[in-house]
Amino acid sequence: MLLDRIIGAFTFKREVYADVKKDTSFTPTAWGIVVVVNVINQLAGYLAAGAIAVATLGALGEFGDLGAVGAATSASLVGSIVSMVIGVVAFAVGAYAIMFVANSVFKATVKFDEVVRTVGLAYVWQIVGVLVVLAIISPAFLCLTGILGLAAAVLSAVASAIAIKEAIGLDWTQTIVTIVIAWIAIFIVTAILGSVVAGFAFMGAL
Repeated sequence: MLLDRIIGAFTFKREVYADVKKDTSFTPTAWGIVVVVNVINQLAGYLAAGAIAVATLGALGEFGDLGAVGAATSASLVGSIVSMVIGVVAFAVGAYAIMFVANSVFKATVKFDEVVRTVGLAYVWQIVGVLVVLAIISPAFLCLTGILGLAAAVLSAVASAIAIKEAIGLDWTQTIVTIVIAWIAIFIVTAILGSVVAGFAFMGAL
């Protein structure tokens, strides 16, 4: 059942979102998808950052400086953990913003969990971010992963839009307005959280 739904999300099937919207038992699974995808992507990013750090230090003639490599990878690990948490929080904020705007502005009757279930399923598209791990083979692959990542981001946005429209039950114009406002909310929250984390990191470095 879960595999069928994931395949449906990857193939842009509207009915799969209508299905999970009504399935209250899917809520924990939707949250699980969001968490697992964030963990996998951040782990891939951490491994890639480590490989790039080693390659960079090697190019600078510092293969023997294990302390420099360790410091770089440690900073990357902390950054990955923080990014994972921010990613999950941003998802929750976005889901709430979608519900709030749809209900208060367009008089929809969608519930928070319904948005979580539909958009959470569409979140499987984010797994494409794991392609950054190709940098472990060679940093040169970063160009390729950048192109693939951009294409995946567009397709992910399409899947999310379909999921949101199915969740809130509005027309496309109202859905797009709702999405834009939700994106603004996510951007603001992410920026605030990023600034707070950066502030603590700066204070800790003093």
